[in-house]
Amino acid sequence: MMKDPRTSENVTVRQLLALPLLSQATLLAGEAGVDLSVLDVQIAPQGTAVFLIRTGAAVVIDGSRIRTDTYFLDLVLRWASEASASMVVVTNPGLDIGLAPRRLANRLGIPLVETDLDTFIIVDSLREIITEPDRVLAALIVDAVTALSRVNPREGASGMLRVVDSILDATTALVGLEGRTVLGLAIEPALVAKDRIPVYTIQFLGQTARAIHPVVLAINEAPSFWLVAERDSPTASWRRGAESILKIASQFLVATLLSDRLAQERDARVRLGALNAVIASDGTEPSVLRQIGVLGWKVEGWCSAVHVQSMESGNELLVLARTDELKTALTRNGIDGAIIERADGWTLWGFSDREPAAGQRSKLISGVRRALLAIAAEHEDMKVAAGIGRPYVGLAGLRRSLAEAHEAATIAQTGGDRVTVQHIDELGVQQILFGWYSSKEFAEYARTLLKPILDADAHGVLMETLESYLDSQSSPTLTAESLGLHRNTVMNRLTRVQELLVADLTDPDQRLAVQLACRIIRLDSF
Repeated sequence: MMKDPRTSENVTVRQLLALPLLSQATLLAGEAGVDLSVLDVQIAPQGTAVFLIRTGAAVVIDGSRIRTDTYFLDLVLRWASEASASMVVVTNPGLDIGLAPRRLANRLGIPLVETDLDTFIIVDSLREIITEPDRVLAALIVDAVTALSRVNPREGASGMLRVVDSILDATTALVGLEGRTVLGLAIEPALVAKDRIPVYTIQFLGQTARAIHPVVLAINEAPSFWLVAERDSPTASWRRGAESILKIASQFLVATLLSDRLAQERDARVRLGALNAVIASDGTEPSVLRQIGVLGWKVEGWCSAVHVQSMESGNELLVLARTDELKTALTRNGIDGAIIERADGWTLWGFSDREPAAGQRSKLISGVRRALLAIAAEHEDMKVAAGIGRPYVGLAGLRRSLAEAHEAATIAQTGGDRVTVQHIDELGVQQILFGWYSSKEFAEYARTLLKPILDADAHGVLMETLESYLDSQSSPTLTAESLGLHRNTVMNRLTRVQELLVADLTDPDQRLAVQLACRIIRLDSF
């Protein structure tokens, strides 16, 4: 009967000798090696040439051979030791095996066994027993492929995790970016950065083994997910099987997750296309109205647009991945409605059948801020700037609010906080400055003014110091505190900046011009 795949191990010499097959056999010498694993069976060939012995093999010698060549057994024992074989079995020797080979077997730690069984019977029987773990693993793989191929498409990745749980008798989870569990029970401790690599690994957390297999959705992409299976006190066969099963399961997951990605990207493109149509049209085109109706967008009342700009590395997949998280956070803060993904963030709007009361503006601002802060708390590298437009009626009003939200978000980006939320009515003087920021002539002036610093500042430390100095009321002490540097370091950098700049930082008007130029350069970098 086939062994349980969760408990089967490679068989040892001791276990073979305890089987009925070898119950009449005699262990002549080499007792020190009885716990060696037996991985293969070989028959010693006729002739005197050296033959290749495989690691872990049980070498079987037809006893008739040593009747005519008493030194052949000694040679085989030495070859077996050099090849890290597990045992030497002599069948029907027809004579007493002498003291010399026994002493040699003891010295080499190679079990030397004598049996009266026929050579081919012993070889066939041993091979069937020894290869059982491989046959168990093969059966396990067949079961896994069959079960995974039968998962209902509606179950998707969840159904595949259930199959892996069952096949490996393990706790399985799908881990995503930043080591967070996205399906299955949350694993503890979470996967840290050094665990999230593009190759299979296995870790041991006390008595628990954690097998980790990357899930790569496309060629030349880094892994997007990791499939993790954990089991207490696993056997060697389980550890070997886990790698194969997780590899197979990851391929099934790729197909499912790619399908989900394509659906999300397709839906995102449809939503973005409709938004662009709203922005570009006057709101009366039938095709635009049809798209809005199909998408279920509410635009016939008062709309207050929100433009969320991600200041990370422009990863569109990251935007898609966090859309549901953003929607959940907004809903918890009383903000419902469509969310449109863009390459660099999201656009949404609040909706009301009636003209919003004065307090609704502050409620919307605080709700957006709380939602973004909640997400940023979960993603340490996340940095966003959100702009909010005034409420206006209908599709034309939405277009106007969208433009204001975009303007507010653009200005909000100049702040240094991880999460910045600006309402268009709160901008004051900044709104006036936005005209300068968006001016082509001013942008050219800014680049010309700061070009000497930008050319000499490969690592950006001079620009960082200059901006911090200007934002710190021209105080080297406050600048040093803000940057976490020694005051002398700041002073040395400022001296270098002043050498490169044409403008005089001691002159208030020139200092203001430099500060505005720094702001426009920062905007250009987003």
